Amino acid sequence: MKVLLTIHSFFPRHYHGTERHTLDLAKSLQKLGCDVVVLTANYDGDTLGRVLTEYVYEDVRVLALDIRLAGGSGFRFQYERPQIADILGRILCEEKPDLVHCCHLMHLGATVIGFAKAAKLPVVCSLTDFYGICWTTKLLTSLGSPCDGPLPDGINCFADFYVGASMRALGRFGNWVRYLGPFVPHFSWVMLEKCFNSWLGRRLELPAEDIRLRKERLLKYYQNVDVFLTASDCVKDTYISHGFPADRFKKIPFGIGQPDESEKVALGQRYAEVQKGAPLVFGFIGQIARHKGVHLLVKAFQRAHLPNAELHIYGDLNQDREAMNRILKAKDADPRIKCLGTFPGNEIYQKLSSIHVMCVPSQWAENAPLVLLNGLASKTILIVAPEKGLVEFVQDGASGLVFETNNVESLTIAMRDVSERRNCLLELSRSMAGYRQTGESYAQQICQIYQELLSQRKTSGGVEIVDTSQVPMALNQVPSRSGS
Repeated sequence: MKVLLTIHSFFPRHYHGTERHTLDLAKSLQKLGCDVVVLTANYDGDTLGRVLTEYVYEDVRVLALDIRLAGGSGFRFQYERPQIADILGRILCEEKPDLVHCCHLMHLGATVIGFAKAAKLPVVCSLTDFYGICWTTKLLTSLGSPCDGPLPDGINCFADFYVGASMRALGRFGNWVRYLGPFVPHFSWVMLEKCFNSWLGRRLELPAEDIRLRKERLLKYYQNVDVFLTASDCVKDTYISHGFPADRFKKIPFGIGQPDESEKVALGQRYAEVQKGAPLVFGFIGQIARHKGVHLLVKAFQRAHLPNAELHIYGDLNQDREAMNRILKAKDADPRIKCLGTFPGNEIYQKLSSIHVMCVPSQWAENAPLVLLNGLASKTILIVAPEKGLVEFVQDGASGLVFETNNVESLTIAMRDVSERRNCLLELSRSMAGYRQTGESYAQQICQIYQELLSQRKTSGGVEIVDTSQVPMALNQVPSRSGS
């Protein structure tokens, strides 16, 4: 079968968890005999004026759509892009995929779902965060506070968007917005939204209705998805609570590469070295951004005053200026804090062989992050926040320690606890169960879902699109799932 995987960004320029998962899935599907092509968005340039660029990355064929040249900008185009209708139609006609699997819909938009269903193609959608519910994708406000999602009138999303925009526009004076924003009464935001949605507001291209109605519009597209894939109960339960059809969800934990024999040897030796007097290394691997909680980890490490210990941070410091400045300031004050940059994904177990305690201090409901699963597979001691997508995989006291969310003192205590028990870490590591789901076993389960959907399509008499003029151009023309 031929599978079209769509994703918001991709290698080599973008390399975080969802991109890594998509690349691994594509390669594993190829091993199973599938013909795979990845469709992604390019918004960084380097396309030499071409709207669609084709390249190959690690034997995976990639089509990169330059969304700037395709036209359209603003808030709405993060989730709906009618401007790329002709291009999507052409891609479907030329590639003729049997099935479309959306690994993330940001940038390309949910328009992809509409076109796939118009072409009578089965659609699978992986939910790796809360993009389908929340404009920040994390169920966090611009201020970093937990959020339950859009209110029925959507005004809380409108207010949050403009609080965040004001903070960025005002620079250092943005802190006044940070403190005063939550105290603005609800009716004031309602009136402001009406003003922004007036004739003048639309002329000035101030996004108002596009923010307020985001979830409602997206849900219409998502109703056409045949199967939703989640790796954790946390994400599945949250989406269902926001109106997504429960009967279309399948929970399949992510597959990851396992350490090879030489890596297993190195991983097994690291705790014995600590018992002999080597420094105890706490590690962080991931995005250097506030929602990942790395700033909390740095502060807790400084407060802990741990003897013979180091903190190794792997990630791109240029991703978040505020987080970068805090880390660099701490690094200059404490040489035990080391910033080691990024590394190729296939070196993960080499890096973990020099880390004794992996820290995942996230401030949002993580969805089984790959680095956590790599930590489990390598039997690395873990310290994690009590977010549902983390503690679903980590048992407090068995495979690691759980500290209170956003609580520096709690994280400090956890780090001290591990340091005091450094001579027991080898035994604790050996007793860990590990993580067994491989990329190949994951792909086999996904491929089975594909085959079931294609079998259903065959019996229902689905047809292929042969001309872009046959593709509906508006959302209300896209056939419902029951009519596909």
